[in-house]
Amino acid sequence: MGINHQQRQKISRIVAILLFGGYTLVVSRLLHVQVTKAETFAGLQDSMLVRQRHKIGSSQFERGTRGRILDADGVQLALGFDTYRLIVDPAMPRRAGSATLKDRLRVALRAVESIGIEVDSVRFFERGGQTHVDQVRPNGFIESRRVRRRVLLSGLLPYQRDYLQEIFQRRNQRFRDFSFEAESEREYPQGSLCAEVIGFVGRSGADIENRPRGRAGIEFVLDELLSGEHGEFDCEKDGLGREFDQNGRWIKAPKDGYDVGLSLSVGIQTIADEEIRKVYQEFDCQAVTAIVMETQTGRILALRSYPTFAVEDVRANRVHIRDTVCRAVANTYPPGSVFKPFIAAWALDRGLVSWDDVFDVSAGIARFEWQGKGRRVRDSHPNGVLDLRGVIRVSSNMAMAQIGHERLGFGGVYDAVEGFEFGRRTGVLLPHEPRPLFASRAAANPLYFSTSVSFGQEISLTPLQIASKFAVFGTGGIYCEPSLVDWIGKGSDRRANTRSRRRLISAKVADEMKTVLIDVVENGTAKPLKDLPWQVAAKTGTAELFDKNGNMMGYSSSICALAPAADPMITVWVGLHELNGTRIYATSTAGPAVRAIIERTLTKLGVPAEVGREEEE
Repeated sequence: MGINHQQRQKISRIVAILLFGGYTLVVSRLLHVQVTKAETFAGLQDSMLVRQRHKIGSSQFERGTRGRILDADGVQLALGFDTYRLIVDPAMPRRAGSATLKDRLRVALRAVESIGIEVDSVRFFERGGQTHVDQVRPNGFIESRRVRRRVLLSGLLPYQRDYLQEIFQRRNQRFRDFSFEAESEREYPQGSLCAEVIGFVGRSGADIENRPRGRAGIEFVLDELLSGEHGEFDCEKDGLGREFDQNGRWIKAPKDGYDVGLSLSVGIQTIADEEIRKVYQEFDCQAVTAIVMETQTGRILALRSYPTFAVEDVRANRVHIRDTVCRAVANTYPPGSVFKPFIAAWALDRGLVSWDDVFDVSAGIARFEWQGKGRRVRDSHPNGVLDLRGVIRVSSNMAMAQIGHERLGFGGVYDAVEGFEFGRRTGVLLPHEPRPLFASRAAANPLYFSTSVSFGQEISLTPLQIASKFAVFGTGGIYCEPSLVDWIGKGSDRRANTRSRRRLISAKVADEMKTVLIDVVENGTAKPLKDLPWQVAAKTGTAELFDKNGNMMGYSSSICALAPAADPMITVWVGLHELNGTRIYATSTAGPAVRAIIERTLTKLGVPAEVGREEEE
C-alpha cells in the first residue's frame, strides 16, 4: 500500500524541521566560536601550533650547546654533544590491520641488538607495553593514568639513531608511535684527573625541561654561562597531532653557552696527581691535597686531592655528592707551623720584634698566664737559645708563643690574622668555600688565642688560603688573589677574569722572611727540598686534629714552598689530613712529594737550573 498525499506532507514537514534544527545548531555554534569565544579559540589554535612544552629543545636544531671547559693550553676538560632517546607512545591508537604493539617492540628490540647495544629485554617490553600507571591520590584512591611517552633507550649516538630511524620508516604504518628525542650529554676526556675542579652535570626531576645542570665544581658555579639557552619553534601538526616544521618560525632562537678557559694545566695536574697518589698509598691518612700556583699572578696550575672520584661513580650512586668537593677549597685544617712566618712577619713589620732578639727555650716547656689562669707550651725537641731566624728555622712553639703572648698580645695576634686576611674567603670560583674557623674577638680565650694561634693551632684554614697567602713572601709582600678561571667567552671574543692585588706586609720584611725560609730548607726542617737544581724557600707544619668532643683524631702535616727562591715562579703546597702512625712530621710525609712536584714542574716549564747548582744534585 502506497503513501498518500497527507503522509508525504507530514514527512516533508518533519524533514524540514530536522534540517532547520540542524542548520540552527550549526549557525549557533559558529556564532559561539567566532563571536562569543573567538579570543579563547584563537589562543587554543595558537597552542596547537606551538611545540609541546616537554618537547621544546628536543629537536637538535633547537638546542643550545653547552660550552666547553678548557685548560690553559686549550686541552678540552669538558665538552657537550647530543645523543638520542628512543621514545614509544604505547597509548597511541592502532590502525586496523597493523601489527600489535608487542610485535612492534619485538622488531625494535632486534634492530637495537643488531647494532651491538645490550638491552634488558624484559624491562624493554615492560616499559614499552605499559599503557597505564597507577597513582595514589591524596584522598587514598588509586587513579589509573594513561602513559603517553615511555623512554625505551637513552644515549643513542647519531649513527645508531639514523639506522633505527631508517628501519622504522620502512614500516611507517606500524612504527608511527616510535620517535627520537635529542638530549645533551657531557664528556670529560681527562677522566677523574680534574673531577673535583670541573665537577659534573646532572638532571633534576624538578627541572621542567629536564636539562642537564651543573651539580659540582666549575660546572655548578658557572652553570648559567655554560648552559646556553634552548630555542622555541612554532610548528604545525597533522590530524594525529604529529609535529612537522613546515611553515614554522622561531619564537626564540637557540643560544650556545660560553666556553670557559682555566689556568689549570693538565700536564702539571698530572704531576701533582702522580706524586700525591704515592703519598696516599704510603701513609695512613684520610686524604692528601696538592696545590701548585704561579707565585707572581695567583693563577692556579694544579689543584688535586686523593682519594678522588669519577663522574661515572656519581652517576651510578657509588659516590655521594658531598664527597665530590674540592678539598683544597672546601675543607679546613689547622696549618701548624706553616703559620709561624705570618705572625713573625706581622710583629717584625710593626717593630715589636727584631731578627736579633733572643729567646731562651732550653727548658723545653714554658708557662704562660693571663688573669690568674695559665697554660703550658712545649717544643717537640730541646732547642736552647735562639734568635728569631733560629725560631723559624727549627720551628719552636715556645718562642712563637712568647712572641704572640708577650710582644703582640691577644689584640696584636688577632690583628695579624685579620691583617693577612685569613678571616676572608679567597673568592676562587669553586663552590662550598667556608669562612676560616677561629673564635671571634669577643668569644676568644685571650691566653689560648695569643699563644696557640702563634704556632698554627686554634685556627683552621683551607689549603688554598694558606698557599695563596704564603706566596706574599715571594712577591715582596703583595697578595695576588688566587685565580682558577682565565677567561670566559666564545671563539676569539673572550672576557678575561682578573683578580685584585694588594700589599699585606712591607717588601723589606717579605724579602727578609724569604731569606729565612731558604735557611729552613738548607739547615732546618725542610731539608728534603735541599740540593735541587734551584734554591727553594719553604716551611713545614704539623698540627693536632680534634673532633667536636675534644678527642684526638690524628694530625695535619704539610709543607708550603716557593721555587726558585731567587725569583719564585711557583708556590707548592702539599698536605696530609687525619694522618696517623709514627711518621707524622712533614719532613718525611709531604717533603718528598713537594720536592718531586717542584722538580718536575719547573723542568716542564723550561726553567733552567741555577748556575752552580747542577753539580749539587
